[in-house]
Amino acid sequence: MKNKMVYFIIIVSFISVLFAYPIRNLYDSEMPRPTAAHLGLYDAIDYILYIPIEPPYEYLDSAYTKITLTNFAETDSPVVLDLESMECDSVIYTHPVLDIYEVCDFEQTGDTLTIHLPFTSPENDTFYLTVYYNGEPDWGYFVQPNRYSDTVIYSLSWPSNARCWFPCIDHPADKATATIQVFAPSTLMVASNGVRISADTLGDYVFHIWRTYNPICIYNICFTAARYIYWTDTATDSTPIMYFAYPNDSVMAPIDWGRTAEIYDSFEVYYGDYPFEKYGMATTPFGLGGMEHQSMTFLGDGLITGARTYEAVVAHELSHSWFGNSVGLGDWRDFWMNEGFAVFSEFLYTEIFSGEDAAKNYRHSTMNSYFSSGENFPMFDPDVYLSYTCYNRAGMIVYMLRFMMGDSLFFATVRDYTEHFEYKTVTNDSLKAIFEEHYGESLDWFFDQWVFQAGYPRFEYYYRCISTDSLYRAHLHITQNNIYGGPDAYIMPLEIKLETSDYNLWDTIWVNSVDNDYYWDTEDSVSRIRIDPNYLSLRKTVVVSAIDENKLKPDGLYVEISPNPFNSHCRIKILNNSNNLCNLYIRDISGRMLENISFDDAINIHIINWETSKIESGIYIIELDNGISKIYRKAIVLK
Repeated sequence: MKNKMVYFIIIVSFISVLFAYPIRNLYDSEMPRPTAAHLGLYDAIDYILYIPIEPPYEYLDSAYTKITLTNFAETDSPVVLDLESMECDSVIYTHPVLDIYEVCDFEQTGDTLTIHLPFTSPENDTFYLTVYYNGEPDWGYFVQPNRYSDTVIYSLSWPSNARCWFPCIDHPADKATATIQVFAPSTLMVASNGVRISADTLGDYVFHIWRTYNPICIYNICFTAARYIYWTDTATDSTPIMYFAYPNDSVMAPIDWGRTAEIYDSFEVYYGDYPFEKYGMATTPFGLGGMEHQSMTFLGDGLITGARTYEAVVAHELSHSWFGNSVGLGDWRDFWMNEGFAVFSEFLYTEIFSGEDAAKNYRHSTMNSYFSSGENFPMFDPDVYLSYTCYNRAGMIVYMLRFMMGDSLFFATVRDYTEHFEYKTVTNDSLKAIFEEHYGESLDWFFDQWVFQAGYPRFEYYYRCISTDSLYRAHLHITQNNIYGGPDAYIMPLEIKLETSDYNLWDTIWVNSVDNDYYWDTEDSVSRIRIDPNYLSLRKTVVVSAIDENKLKPDGLYVEISPNPFNSHCRIKILNNSNNLCNLYIRDISGRMLENISFDDAINIHIINWETSKIESGIYIIELDNGISKIYRKAIVLK
């Protein structure tokens, strides 16, 4: 899900769009809220909504919601529902078997509706509550002009705003089937979840009925009513695809959405069978946002350009059919799983339709957007939901699982995940268990460092190549200087490219400590080593030196200080290409000696971690002397 008021966030580029209508609610509409309902006591298994759209459209008069509930144990506890800004008129209790029709007592306080049942419900009983209500929703239900000044009436309940326009258990863990009935002027066309059952004309109005037979998360229940043109397509598996666009967009929208069926077919190959009765898309007036309502995605009218400019958004929202809709969230804190797989799907879509180079650049841009955001909080239980962390970072984390496991195993695992948890709800433990089963090893380390911690690795590296008797030996040294947070040492694979004058060599290495060394024997001299050139992993890399020992004088010295300037510590890396004893001297600007270190002449590479927490800001002089040569470098400490 990626829209909302005041600031919309669009996938990857996260363009902010200012909305025209004012904020009336006193809570953060972009953060999930707890439900007042007693989860685990009563389970909503079906909703029937009646939404009358009559002037004034902002006001719902004589609306009702009929909820089918079951209880898991015998109880006389009240049923508690979420209902905000609307006034409950009455509640009727009926029963599918017993001939009972009872008016229930109820209390409404704030966003909580407490309904007292007329009888004690036996274990596993099923009954109906029909709640009649009226009022002007303060969120979730909108009446707005589109970019052509035509009125659009639509719903948008993510994350916890279904309660603002109908009574419900407003939590994604409580899935139910649903019927959406909309009584609207005949000048408006209505689109909603599931299949269209009927559209009966009653004078100047039409009574529309849509039905989703598959369980749906409460925030995905939706409708839109507007002047639309309508056309259909069919996927290869015969699933109908329905399109609703503004008449003024009759040329552009079919171009922008023209490859939806192809994207659908491609995703079925990788993710498994599409899980719903139909797929649909409709334009609504929220700029550059999108919302993956189950089987009826809403796309902001700003996404319609006639040039397929935002086709990645089409792919993103379609992928939520598997990730977020069919496999739903049992815990809002795992929101990253919905959006991580959706951003991953943008990578996959780009790879399929534009090629590997375009996909590489897309991943690179996605990572850079996250890095530039400066966000520093974990994906689990995030500080901000509509964030680069929950989207861009999460998408790269899913992609890293693909790189680590390989395509065949990864996509087999994904298909098992979508099939095993179809129409159910999950947590990160569910995801981890499926991946561990296929991977064959514990993934605690992976989830600990990527899901539950903030930050990402920063790899500082140098490389060199020396001639041996018959071959060349390439040496790569990687130091983890994880200044952005996370563990001291990430554990992860990295793709490596070794470049010679005539060809390239590829390898995959694992880093698992602060300092890591790797060697390759090659027939030709390696002129360059690149870490993760295809942007398969979330990381930053810094080349601190590229040392070719063949170009050093026999008595040569080399020193690298990183970072520089620095605050509390730096690493001093030394290459002494002689057989002499090497001495390191560190002095302040006045010449006062701070450090004097000697190195064994049998070892020509040395790494010193210089702690400066007790040293004042200033310029310090690093002197290196092997008896043949001397070099000096400045180190700058900034507090």
